[in-house]
Amino acid sequence: MLVRDSSKVILTAGGSSGNRNMMITLSGTAAQAVNKNPQQPNEILNIDSTLNVYLQNGKKQYFNGRTLKEVVIKGVVEVKKPSHVDYPALTGLSMIPDQLIPGNRLMDCALFLSCLQGNLFGLTYVDNNLYVRRDYQAGNKTPVQAFVGGMPVDISYLNSLQAAEIESIEVFLKDDLSGINRTYGTNGVLVVNMKKVEHKKVSMKDIQDLIPNPGKVTFVPKGYTTSRVFYSPKYEVTRSTMQGLDYRSTIYWNPRVLTDEKGNASFEYYNADGKGTYRVIAEGIDKDGNIGRMNYRYQVQ
Repeated sequence: MLVRDSSKVILTAGGSSGNRNMMITLSGTAAQAVNKNPQQPNEILNIDSTLNVYLQNGKKQYFNGRTLKEVVIKGVVEVKKPSHVDYPALTGLSMIPDQLIPGNRLMDCALFLSCLQGNLFGLTYVDNNLYVRRDYQAGNKTPVQAFVGGMPVDISYLNSLQAAEIESIEVFLKDDLSGINRTYGTNGVLVVNMKKVEHKKVSMKDIQDLIPNPGKVTFVPKGYTTSRVFYSPKYEVTRSTMQGLDYRSTIYWNPRVLTDEKGNASFEYYNADGKGTYRVIAEGIDKDGNIGRMNYRYQVQ
């Protein structure tokens, strides 16, 4: 049986009276025995000198790009966040507030109103009320009307809010066409938008999942990982469309090289433009699970 990496296996057991009185235990996952490394001559003793070649080659690859014939840009749907346009009582306010304060800016505040005062531009806090600063300095001491979740509240009510539950705060120095100033006898609008809380119904399966079942065990065995895919250029393009040279460190990767009945296989690939010693690492496994590995080096001038 072929088991890929991250596969999930569920074992269940039951008897005549059900599986509540049965328990499944796993003996553990067998591990590969530690033996002598047959590839010891290929081990890197001086990692600094060896990686220096890769680092220099990576720098050349970075500064030698290619001209792209096609660029595909995929848009991401923006998740709509709560705002004043969600509430009918605030209809008529400008679509763009005079100031927008994200809720995460006040995340660690113990007293919400105290922290809010230092983040408001154009408003001033006097005698437990908020005022439009320029109007207050001109003698107009009409307070600002606050809304929380579309409902009108007193300024002192803001201290009862939890900063972690607030999505944003919007400040409007004018009520525009909403008529809020005339309705409430105020001057300016402060809107506090709360985060939307999703309520999920609890099913019987969710309740059963909370109760451990000794007759059912789920485990993830060690399997084969997905083969890594490396970039490979299309060499049939003309040289005039290329900028710079090909300095890839890994020039060929093929996870599925199948041999014939005699154990022979063939494949083709292009070298990169960098000169020097190239190393070929061939690894394989047969139908009986025997693994093999070989290193081969050749010179490119």
